Parts: sequence; C-alpha cells; structure tokens
Amino acid sequence: MPNTIIEEVKNNKITKKISNLNISSKIIIIFLVVLILFLTIFNNIPRRDYRITQNDTTQNINGKYYPVGYDYISLNSTGMTYFFSNNTPRYDYTFDLDNPKIVINNNIFAIYDHLGSQVYLFDTNGYLNDFKVEGFIDSLDVASNGSVALISKISGEYKIYSYDRDSNINTKISMSYSEYGYPMSVCFNSDASRIYASYLNKNDGVVSKIVCFDIIDEDNNIIFEKEYSDNIFPSIKHLNNDKIIAFGMDKIIFINDKDEPEIKKSTKINGEIKSIATLENKAVVITNIKNNKHVLNIINSNGSISKKKSFEKNYVDMQVSGNKILLYSNNQMLIFSKRGKKIYDGKIKDIPIKILKSKGYNKYKIITNDSILEIRLKLW
Repeated sequence: MPNTIIEEVKNNKITKKISNLNISSKIIIIFLVVLILFLTIFNNIPRRDYRITQNDTTQNINGKYYPVGYDYISLNSTGMTYFFSNNTPRYDYTFDLDNPKIVINNNIFAIYDHLGSQVYLFDTNGYLNDFKVEGFIDSLDVASNGSVALISKISGEYKIYSYDRDSNINTKISMSYSEYGYPMSVCFNSDASRIYASYLNKNDGVVSKIVCFDIIDEDNNIIFEKEYSDNIFPSIKHLNNDKIIAFGMDKIIFINDKDEPEIKKSTKINGEIKSIATLENKAVVITNIKNNKHVLNIINSNGSISKKKSFEKNYVDMQVSGNKILLYSNNQMLIFSKRGKKIYDGKIKDIPIKILKSKGYNKYKIITNDSILEIRLKLW
C-alpha cells in the first residue's frame, strides 16, 4: 500500500512536469510563430529612407557607369576603369572613341565606337584584344568566349559580321534589302555557333523578320525564319542556355534554340514598352499604361508573367544590378527584388548619375556629379 502511494505521488509529479513542459513549449512555439509573422510582415514593407555609410570624393566622376556583378566600370570617350565594389580601381585602359558603348556578358565585355569601327575586348582581369572592323558599327553583341557579332554599315548597306576573340572574321552575312530590310539587332546563342537577328522590312505587308544564321556556313545558311506583320523587334537577346528573347513594341517572343529553332511562346504585354532588361533567366519589362502609371513585368523563361507591379513615379533610368531592379529620377528611387518585391520606395537626397547595388545586405551605391555615396537602407 505505501508503495502504491509513493508511486502515485511520483506519477503526479511527472505529470505536472510534463504539463509544465507542454505549456512552456506551447509558449515558445506561439512566440516563434508571432516573431516569424512579424518579421515576414516587416520585411515586406518597403524602406523609405537610408543612411550614408561612406562618402568617396576622391574619384573623378566623368562618364557613364555600368555594373559587373557587384563591381563596376566607368566609361568615357578617353578610356575606361574597372573598379572593385569598394571603389578601389582594379585596372584602367585609355583610348579615343567618339561615342563609346559597352556590352557586358558576365565576366567579359566589349567596348565599341558606335558608328565607328573600333572594338576593344576586356574581362574582369584586364585587356584582351582590340581590332578594327569593316564599315561602321550600328550595334553589337559579345559571347562568353569573346566572339563578337555586329551590324555594320558599309556603302549604305547593312551587313552582319562575326569575329572571334582573336579578331578573325568568322562570317559575313549580307541579305537582300528588298527581301529582308535592314537588321536592327543581333545576338549569339549560348555557344556562339549561331547568330539571331531581327530585321525591319515594310514590303508586302511584312513589318519584321526574326532570322537565325549558322555562322560556320559561308553561304548565309538560314536555319530559322519567322515573319511578323503586326510588330517590330528593336532588340533581340540571349536569355539563358537555350532561350533567345525578342523584345517587340508590345509583344515578347521566346525562341527555343534547338537543332531546329522554334517559337516557344509569344507574350502580349499591356501598354507601351519603355524599358527592357534581362535578369538571370527572366525578362524585365516596364510599360507605360497612361500618364505616369507604369507597370513592372517580370517574365519567366517559359514566357509566363510571374509578377506585375504598378507604380506611378516617373523615372529616368532602369538598372539591373546585383539581382535588384533599380528605378530612379532626380529625387525618387524604387528598388525591386528579382521576384518583384518592392524593397525601397522613397526620396533621394542627392541627384544621381547612376545607382548600383553594393556588396552587403541593403547596401547600394549612389554616384553623383562629385562623389560616390555608399548607403544602407534603414530598417525603419
């Protein structure tokens, strides 16, 4: 009998301990759920202000700025400088170009003289090569292996050329103007074995054509051709390993770069397309609906619109930098994530020339006329 009483007492103590433990666990779980809910809601609220963490006035601000990952390039008519994210120069190179333009493909980039004939090749480590092309360059694309495809104007005719990294001509493409019109944009496929081109042609009701050439074949081997009577495509780009994307006036065409290329999808965009970019395997398109109302469209590589975000602020530039979408004017800044979440919506204290993503959480770079400001978005 006494043993039974002792056992009951022990069992009651154990039961109370378990009960107390369950209550404590429930409190902890409830606290964690509330904390996660709070952080989720808080994290989805756009930041409205920032603080300046560094003001660099040592750099001569002269030219245009372009992101390469978290690093960046300063470019003007007399040369270029490659900077690390912390604003330290890695290398520079001097030249004399009337109208320098740059095309960046991951770690390699080409600088060329628009309506001139000079091309320079660089990577993140420094200078690679330079050469003159035939005619005058209208637009250009660079492949990851350093090959260059370009549209050149020669004696009033537009031709497409392909050069390898060592400046050897791979191919010349000269199509009949009466049949094809003139090329507006070119791009390589992933291994630089093909060139895709968009043409403007107003003959026989055909407004534009998208054509794919095998650059190894010297007889202008056309392996794909598609005509459009309702749109023109001023820009064509390589999106990822097997996708080519053509940006029209209110339509985007996704092409599968297979043995026999095919149209994967044609995506209609509401409004007039104002700005375009690519971000990883997505297309970023901003349209103007009416007056100051704009829509940010993020489109997956399968052609489906994954996110739409409306905003009513004017902007002077859109920049994709560090997986962020940056929009800004003289006194306003909008920042979106690659999934379309609004990260910042507020004023800018200094008039920017360029805004770039810096390395670090919520860190950005505002380049003004006389300084480079490192900023961090305020949590509240």
